Amino acid sequence: MGMGMRMVQIATLSREFATGSMFVRAERLLFSHSDYQKALEYIAPKSGMEQYRSVLDFLFIALNPEWSRSCKRFYSGHGRPLRDIIKGAEYIFVPYHDARLVAALRVARQLYKEHQAEMDWDGFLEVADTSFLLAVA
Repeated sequence: MGMGMRMVQIATLSREFATGSMFVRAERLLFSHSDYQKALEYIAPKSGMEQYRSVLDFLFIALNPEWSRSCKRFYSGHGRPLRDIIKGAEYIFVPYHDARLVAALRVARQLYKEHQAEMDWDGFLEVADTSFLLAVA
């Protein structure tokens, strides 16, 4: 009974952030291993992450800054969640974004495990994108 309750809480919480449960693989990675969230906290600029309600919102916007305005409108109560906008306009790209988030999470975790804090955030985003592109090539 406790497990069912927890699953309901997670589903409820996922509706409170902009991307919701749209990126299933990335969300599964975050919920299954705490190392991934710790890794992002390790490598990400602290001021940037605090602006977002979830790690996935933060990382999605970092990789796709063109969605920042829509996310902030949703947070302020004046817009729709990104999951509604993206599924409507660009649903075909959801698996692409999900795979890109997974690649970024894996790069962050590797850097975290290797204690490479000297890499700046922009460098991380570039390495994450390169990793993603190599994986799909």
